[in-house]
Amino acid sequence: MRFTFILAAAALSLSAPAVLAQTIPAPSAPVATPAPAAKLNKDGKPKAKEVRATCKAEAGTKSLSKGDAYKAFMKDCIGKQRPDLVKAYECRQEAKSKNLDKDARKTFMKECRAK
Repeated sequence: MRFTFILAAAALSLSAPAVLAQTIPAPSAPVATPAPAAKLNKDGKPKAKEVRATCKAEAGTKSLSKGDAYKAFMKDCIGKQRPDLVKAYECRQEAKSKNLDKDARKTFMKECRAK
């Protein structure tokens, strides 16, 4: 009986590490994730919202909050990342100054952006 007990204990001690190794997963190395595609538009450019947020944060570090200096900085910062947004802004301002109605404004915007 004593021999059976020793044999059972020995068998249990040999199988325990194998059982534990199967139940406890080994820690995996962190996987590098690429930048989320949600921040890019379909053309691969950064989204306007992201560009504005980045520029606004940068303006904050330069103590710019309002006024002409802030507007000039934002226009320049956005223009470096997305010149098409600056062009759209300029076209909107021009259409606004001409007091165009809905259809004329739409046509004007298409032509202005294409230049």
